[in-house]
Amino acid sequence: AEDRPMSVSKIAVYCGLSRATVYRRLDWLLKMGKIIREGQVYYYNEDAINPLPDQGLFKVIQRLATG
Repeated sequence: AEDRPMSVSKIAVYCGLSRATVYRRLDWLLKMGKIIREGQVYYYNEDAINPLPDQGLFKVIQRLATG
């Protein structure tokens, strides 16, 4: 599931964060060019995430939530 686009709700449940927090983190990642949004789903930009090439969007968000 981590290699597929995910909705804010799914990310929030997986990471144990509120949807508002996930929206803020996703907004920041969008501005940094780390993720891409298509409609209501997000996925990570494989070309932009050099330190985390083998991790899906969930792990990227989770890492931001804990660090």
